[in-house]
Amino acid sequence: MNWHSHAPLSWKIATLRSLIQRAVLISSTKDSLNQELEHLAKVFIQINNYPSGMVKSIIRKEKGKTNGTMTLPVEELNTTEDKDLVNLNLNLPYAGEKGEKIVANLTKCISKKVNKDRRRISITTVYNSMKLSSKFILKDKTKFEHMHNVVYHATCPNKKCNSHYGGQTKCRIEKRALQHRRTDRNSHLFKHAEMTKHKRVDLHDFKILGKGYASDFKRKISESLFIKQLAPDLNIQKDSYKLSLFN
Repeated sequence: MNWHSHAPLSWKIATLRSLIQRAVLISSTKDSLNQELEHLAKVFIQINNYPSGMVKSIIRKEKGKTNGTMTLPVEELNTTEDKDLVNLNLNLPYAGEKGEKIVANLTKCISKKVNKDRRRISITTVYNSMKLSSKFILKDKTKFEHMHNVVYHATCPNKKCNSHYGGQTKCRIEKRALQHRRTDRNSHLFKHAEMTKHKRVDLHDFKILGKGYASDFKRKISESLFIKQLAPDLNIQKDSYKLSLFN
């Protein structure tokens, strides 16, 4: 986790601290410990841009804990009874540096207010992670001509003709449109153009009715439903599947 990454400061420090604690706990000799800590310092300072002074300070404190030389902060030496302690947990979405400043100011205001009442307060802030997809689209939108596994509807390009056709295809819609136009002589759209001398269909005469089908079965069921709804006159085969329930 790079120091400049969009993540809470507490996460970055916790990542560093946990790896240092791990090295302190599992290293069998002082030499192996020093070697591992040098490696961690290099990774965090040189590669991930962590402040050098902060990294060295945390390493020094964590090593001091094992040697019994670690000094406790003044607030941890406070002898006030725990029954006066107020625990406050803030569960918030992470909003960058500005968000952290707002939380810090809020924490100070709450602490001052509670201190006036002569009570102690412990404030813990937990940040919720967010998926990148919640901020912007990760994938480019698929162009119309490249869409596949679709149910489509095509109309005759002749303005005075009301004939239309419904179908389904696993291949790209651009390829299927070309088949209806040129290569598939069994296509009802192709036969219609030959018989009426109307202009042959092109890609812009097609419309996607359904997409994203996981199997041929689901795609054909969807085709049957659309055919029953639209009743295209060029469809000799009225259903891909017999839908008795809808008759």
